[in-house]
Order: sequence, then C-alpha cells, then structure tokens
Amino acid sequence: MGAVQSSTKSAALAGKAFRSMSEQFKILMKRLRYQAGFPSQDPTRTYWKDDPPFPDIVQLRMMPPSNRTEIVIIGSGISAAAIAWSYLEECSRSGNWRRVVVLESRDLCGGATSRNGGHMKIVPHEQFDQLRRSHGVERAAAIIKFQLSHIPLLMELCENKGWNIAECREVDTVDYFLTDEERDSAFAKVDAIQKYIPELKYTKFDAHTVQEEFKVNKNVRGALLYRAGAIHPYRFVSCVWDELLRKYKHDIYIRTNATVLSVRALRGRSYAFEVVADELFNRTWECNHVVHATNAFATELVPGLRGRLTGVLGMVSMMRPGKLYAYSDPMKSWHIFYGHACDYAMQRPTVDGRQGDVIFGGGCSRSGGQGANTPGVWDESRLEPLPLAHLRGILPTIFRNP
Repeated sequence: MGAVQSSTKSAALAGKAFRSMSEQFKILMKRLRYQAGFPSQDPTRTYWKDDPPFPDIVQLRMMPPSNRTEIVIIGSGISAAAIAWSYLEECSRSGNWRRVVVLESRDLCGGATSRNGGHMKIVPHEQFDQLRRSHGVERAAAIIKFQLSHIPLLMELCENKGWNIAECREVDTVDYFLTDEERDSAFAKVDAIQKYIPELKYTKFDAHTVQEEFKVNKNVRGALLYRAGAIHPYRFVSCVWDELLRKYKHDIYIRTNATVLSVRALRGRSYAFEVVADELFNRTWECNHVVHATNAFATELVPGLRGRLTGVLGMVSMMRPGKLYAYSDPMKSWHIFYGHACDYAMQRPTVDGRQGDVIFGGGCSRSGGQGANTPGVWDESRLEPLPLAHLRGILPTIFRNP
C-alpha cells in the first residue's frame, strides 16, 4: 500500500512539475517577443570600466558642423568601433570623405562590450559538429578557420599599435568535463574535426592525468587543452575610439548620453533617414545610413527583429586569487562543461608581482525555471541571485580537494 501511495505521489509531483515547466515555457516565448526598451541609465557596476585608460573620452558631447551626416552609428561597443574604423579607413584610402556620428545612450562603450568575460574563444569541435550538419564538412571547416583567424589578427593589431593596455594575448584554454559521457563525446568530436583541420592541435586528458596536470579534484573526469585568446574588451575598444578621434578628428563625432528614440525613412528628401535622439531635448539627425550596433537593444528600433533577437541576463564576476588559487595562470583560460551548460574563467596578467584578477561567468542555467528566467531580459540594473551563488562556488568546487 505504501508503494502505491508513493508512486501516486511521485506521479502527481511529476505532473505538477511538467505543468509548471509548460507554463514557464509559455511565459518565456511571450517575453522573447517583447520590445527591448531603452538601455538602463542605472546599470549594475561593470568591473572592466574601473580606471578607464582615456578618461577624457568617457563622456563626449561633440558637435558636428550640422545635423546632416552620411552615417549614424547607434552604440559605441566593439561592433560600432569596428564599423567606424573600417569605414573611415576606407574613406582615407579612397579620398572620398564622409562624416560619421556615433550616438551612445550611456557613456562610451557602456553596453555589452564592457560586460563580458574577456575571452576570444570558440569551442571549435562543438562548432564544427553543429555546422557540418547544416553546411557540410568543407564549409564548416572554412567557417571555423575564419573564426580562429581573428585571434592572431587582433594580437598583431594591438602589437603594431602599441596597445599593451588591452592585454591581448594568446592563451592555453582548458575545457573541463564533469562526467565520463561528456568527456568521451567531446573527444570524439575532436577526432572528427582534426580530419578536416589537422593543424588544429588538442591535448586530451583522462580522469587521472587531468588531476595530475591541473591540480583539480576527482569531480573532473577529463579535459581538453587547445589555443585561444583573451583581452581586456573595454580597454581595447577605448584604444580604437581614441585613435579614431585623433586621426579623423574632423570626420567622426561621438555623443554620449544620447538615447536614440526613433528612426524613420524620409521620402523625397536629400537624406534617407531621420534619427531622433534624447539629449536633454530631442535632437534630430538626417543621414543616408543607420547602423544598429546595439546588440539585442536593436529590437526596439527594428520591430522585424523581435522574436528573432533577444536579450539575455548573463552573469560575470571577479575574484582576487589567494592561496586557494595557486594554480592560476594568466596565460590560461578555463571552461567547465556540465550538461548543456558551461561556466568560464580567465585570469588577467600579473602586474608588479600581484596576480591578476580572475574573471568568471556563466551559471545562467541555475536561474529560476531551470534557466528560463534569463532569456528575454534587457534590464542591466538587476542581478539573478542563484547564478551568482553558483559562480561563487564553482571554482572552489573544481580545484579544492573535497
């Protein structure tokens, strides 16, 4: 009788859990179609922006000769900087000069670029496994090679420009696996990709050798080591803007604290678009091209992207290494894989004998609703407590002997 009651209770609990998951899924799908709104003017503090390298350009209110320009770029992160750099360099090459206006809702590089983990990394074998199914093996290999080419190019750029403060460097990256099944699956995918990209070098570690090599505990069942990159994203983008402002001071104008409220097409006018920005009072710009370099906030001004592009409330934190983290190494980065989720960490370079801070992030799957609470969220003024609690415990769990 007890067994029958236990089974009935278990079935009821399972049914309740299923109904709860179904309701959470409905709420999530509805939330993904919301308008993004505008960036918060009171976001959480971002670690990367401590001690900005160019304080004079954090807040800019540059005024061009008129409100007419060839291009308006909305946003000032890495995408905006790359577009402005490429466009102005091409103008210089061709001698065909056009004005650029950059409108940023907060201070310079105040969005996602100043809030990420500082990795320059893809997981090539996982990417290849996905891409080969949709694009075929040859095209998949070409895409992976293209993605990996960004690391040496960025390192070369920083070296040639003397941007040492960007901390751009090549690192050994280590992927840790917490189950034998995940380890074996990853090893098989490595064997597959190396048939088509043999120059991609990996080192495999089983449960015994990984503990010896990296001083991890028995929770780790294996690892892969290969090459990736790391960078200080905010300083890198600040270097780009600083150079553009010095080199093209008559051709680029940046205005911070200028939230773009609307973009509309003009008919029968000299310029193609009208851009309205909130700057104490509304200011109107006319231009021929608008670039939405605002990450998921683009859905506010481009309705057709709603449901296709969305915000995600991610978590990134920092800790100063102590005796527990004697293993740490600024020339390494780490990923910890479990199920369909992962956490990541990397360490900044040592300065004046002091170990660099460890930057780590992830934990999204630990939010409410088994991760359903973080997609469809654009509000950068809030935090999710459960992912933060997870992040604070994941590195000691891996590296401390139980």
